[in-house]
Amino acid sequence: MKYCGQCGCEYVNTSESCADCGAQDWVSAEALHERGIFSPQEVDTRSFVTAGVAEDFLSMQQWCRLLEEAAIPVLAQPGRLGAVDALTSATPTPFWDLRVPELQWAHAQRILREAEDAFEAAAAENALAAEEEACAAPRP
Repeated sequence: MKYCGQCGCEYVNTSESCADCGAQDWVSAEALHERGIFSPQEVDTRSFVTAGVAEDFLSMQQWCRLLEEAAIPVLAQPGRLGAVDALTSATPTPFWDLRVPELQWAHAQRILREAEDAFEAAAAENALAAEEEACAAPRP
């Protein structure tokens, strides 16, 4: 038997492409596990831990995309349902809790930290450019 290297579905050795995702990347069960993919017959027993938080939906999507590009599975779990929850809840919680497999937590932390540093650097650069533009603008 062989497995699709993208989605983990099991196929007979004569199959040419995956009927589920269309991939033609065939691997053994051991190689599938090394990639962190479980076949549909297996139970995923990984433990997921919080790698970061996002305060809004767009940030959550951006952080998830970065993690998924690095082949890190991520679960985005809402911490609260809306703005009213922040007003009525006794303990404020982050809007989105980003959870990754425990074994990939350090790598995910590094990716999120680098992305946040780049965002802050760009924000500071944009603020400086806006300030220079405001100073250079003619006064009425």
